[in-house]
Amino acid sequence: MRYVKVILALVLVAVGLGGWYFLVSREQLVFGFNEAPAAPGIGVIAFGYVITLVGVVLGAIYRELQARRARGEQRIATIPGLFGDVFRSIDFWMSACASPIVYALLWKSFAGGGIAALTIVALQNGFCCTVILDRLTTTKAAESGAGSG
Repeated sequence: MRYVKVILALVLVAVGLGGWYFLVSREQLVFGFNEAPAAPGIGVIAFGYVITLVGVVLGAIYRELQARRARGEQRIATIPGLFGDVFRSIDFWMSACASPIVYALLWKSFAGGGIAALTIVALQNGFCCTVILDRLTTTKAAESGAGSG
């Protein structure tokens, strides 16, 4: 049973990566000064996504520390315990699951600026992944609710 779960997880990861790569096509719509950019390779696309994941981890750590401070904790008992709580938190997994969608939206709207701009924007979007996805889903729900009434 354990091997079935591992194999299923690997298949889901492979399907997710395939869908992510499909969403993050290499062609971008650019105008004006950036009209003829060099097409970025898969390395740049992967680098931006890894930076987004770093932002996801940093954002989850930050929100875990905020929650602990709200509970009245003044010190971290153990750093490994903090990371264990972060990687088992629902907030982290929601952000990790939303990160391919957020990065695909980022990549589609990103035009120029180079690797430095991609790094900053990807880190920021990873940090706020759950907020971005909440806004997207809330906006879609409000639009569909307003249209039906």
